[in-house]
Amino acid sequence: FDNSNNNYHNPSTRCPSLAVLGTMSDAGKTTIVAGICRILSNEGVRVAPFKAQNMSNNAQPALLPNSTRRKRLYESFEAAVTIDRQQQQQQQRAPQETSSSSLSSRSSGRKSDNGNDSDKEGGGYGEIGTAQALQAEACRLVPRVEMNPLLLKSGGRNEKGEYLCSVVMLGKQIVRETYGDLGERTTSLQRMVLESHDALAEATDAE
Repeated sequence: FDNSNNNYHNPSTRCPSLAVLGTMSDAGKTTIVAGICRILSNEGVRVAPFKAQNMSNNAQPALLPNSTRRKRLYESFEAAVTIDRQQQQQQQRAPQETSSSSLSSRSSGRKSDNGNDSDKEGGGYGEIGTAQALQAEACRLVPRVEMNPLLLKSGGRNEKGEYLCSVVMLGKQIVRETYGDLGERTTSLQRMVLESHDALAEATDAE
């Protein structure tokens, strides 16, 4: 905001991203961000919502990114999951062929899904949190999966009684695992999140 000219936006400059934080769920973050997005949009600012990680079972359709970049990020994450599971099996020194086959089947199925006709053309739809879809509408934008690159859907427990979540990365479910296992993948997930933010920054007036 330029106080000297009472203008919200100077077309010759780019603005840093703005973070809206809250101390708990249902604090009003989604509504406040949607309001800010509409105000900036009304002033001619190119703005887009972004939430690196959302934990919600409520989702809406969103445009998938470029198929080449999406495939690279998917395969990188799937490889990390496969290696971790293999190491766990070796440490436990117990045969878990069924679990290993199940994971390989899911990974293979996901890669096959990414090869459908719409993905080859760089189109198609994935899913993001409903909150980010609403905020995209406030920006007068079509929702994109980069707006919520990591969506966690809770549900079920494993044989040890540990809670499980479905990991939706860039609009597509990659794997279903425990929150503990997911927490060990911060580095591989960070790369995907940062690339998603950069993709949105290039399409808006943000840095």
